[in-house]
Amino acid sequence: MDLIEDYYLPLGKNLIPCMPGLVISILPGIEEQNELLQKRVYGILDKAAEAVGRKYLLGSVWMVNMCSFNSK
Repeated sequence: MDLIEDYYLPLGKNLIPCMPGLVISILPGIEEQNELLQKRVYGILDKAAEAVGRKYLLGSVWMVNMCSFNSK
């Protein structure tokens, strides 16, 4: 999580091509029972939305949901 916050999120709009991979890498943290981890994942998703725009984040979430076998 620190790597994402320190190195990926500062990329801003340049992060757009990486968004599906970023989303798929952190979404499993939402399913964990650890509340602190869940809050951190939500915080990263909020920061990513600020960095690239909410429409790109939501588009990436939908793409991951449609294409990922584990999410079905």
